[in-house]
Amino acid sequence: AVALRFTYRGPTDTDAKLASGEVRRQVGLKLRAQNSCNLVYVMWRIYPKPGLEVQVKRNPGAKTNEDCGVGGYTKVKPKKKKSLALLEKDVEPTLAAYIDGDDLVASIDGAMVWRGRLPKAARDLFGPAGIRSDNVTFDGELLADGDFTAPPKCD
Repeated sequence: AVALRFTYRGPTDTDAKLASGEVRRQVGLKLRAQNSCNLVYVMWRIYPKPGLEVQVKRNPGAKTNEDCGVGGYTKVKPKKKKSLALLEKDVEPTLAAYIDGDDLVASIDGAMVWRGRLPKAARDLFGPAGIRSDNVTFDGELLADGDFTAPPKCD
């Protein structure tokens, strides 16, 4: 289990486009981050459409962004998902996620907002947790299990 307690300060002064050309504003968690090519993402998308997305990026043998680029993403479909309101500037939420076997649960401020099953490709990913953001400014603190109330385990 891992969480990010942060204060959203708003968008960056300039936007950097993703490789697809799309501009996203998002902040999230990296789980089982073996390297930048092999990990699980829990992303709180702020723009263009608010919501929580879970993806596995799996590129066996690749280690750096130069090795894998934008390849290997699998969007994970939720079993349960709640709509999210637009994240307002200077709000201080806590985004948390917990992996239990193949199941992932994500919460915001202790309330479950996403629950689903990770693909088999995520089973052999092992590594630390971390933070990823695109085109947002924030102040934050990464919390380990025990420093916050973890989302409820999957039933």
